[in-house]
Amino acid sequence: MDRGVTFINETAIVCIVPSVNVTKTIAVEVTSNGLDFSESYQDLRYFYRPEVLAIYPGVIAPNRVYTVEVTGRWFENAQLMCVFNRTQMTQAFYSSSSKLVCETPPLNQTDVPV
Repeated sequence: MDRGVTFINETAIVCIVPSVNVTKTIAVEVTSNGLDFSESYQDLRYFYRPEVLAIYPGVIAPNRVYTVEVTGRWFENAQLMCVFNRTQMTQAFYSSSSKLVCETPPLNQTDVPV
């Protein structure tokens, strides 16, 4: 009975997981006969990768701190960070699954996109 499982060795197998349309956690167990399952399990968490769709404002002046609204989808209420220019991070605050708010770090340059 092939269920998308590949035997690697005595301590590892590779499994194809079912597709789901929601964020959720499922328990993963192992069986060799479909009746007797492992005594322990591990959780597998499905989630959508967050997507940024827009940022306001998109241009800011240097040497000031701004509040930036980030709109997108699939944001989760967790420890969130906004990353600017891939080098500076500030804490992001969750408003909803489609909106975050964060402050910019002070930038010592001419106007730059965020």
